[in-house]
Amino acid sequence: DFGKLPSLEVLRLDIEHLSEFPSSMVDLQNLEKIILDGPGLTELPEWIYSLSSLQYLWIRNSDLTSISSRIGEMLELTDIEFTNNKITSLPDELGLLINLWNLKVNNNQITQIPPSIFSLPKLDHLSFVRNSLESVPSEIENARGMRYLYLNSNKIKIVPDLSELESLFEAL
Repeated sequence: DFGKLPSLEVLRLDIEHLSEFPSSMVDLQNLEKIILDGPGLTELPEWIYSLSSLQYLWIRNSDLTSISSRIGEMLELTDIEFTNNKITSLPDELGLLINLWNLKVNNNQITQIPPSIFSLPKLDHLSFVRNSLESVPSEIENARGMRYLYLNSNKIKIVPDLSELESLFEAL
């Protein structure tokens, strides 16, 4: 019963054999970091969107195919990692996450980067390695504070001019 752990700040679960999450997960209002690892999760559970203190959301090695637009309600998020999933697209509402500095969505099937991401004021690390990207939105020029950009192992044929990104330290 997670309701008996109201002070829990970090939750790391191997979800490979988990059939469902306990309903008491919604009581973890002090949770700042979630790491869910393993197959079986096709969408984010609804209770995650109610965690107002959540800063880190990492879902790795699972079966996520999409992310709800409700993620835009999670204004405290600073770090998102959805690596080794089956995501094909990301919602524009990611652009509402004004505290987000790291977005890592490697090894998915994403075909487009939502242009709204490049308006995030704190965006520092952006990684879309091994997806199905064919282009990069011209709005990338708005990400002037971004220092790390990883787009390797995609199908990108044309890369926009990155010369305006004076803070860019590493781009692959």
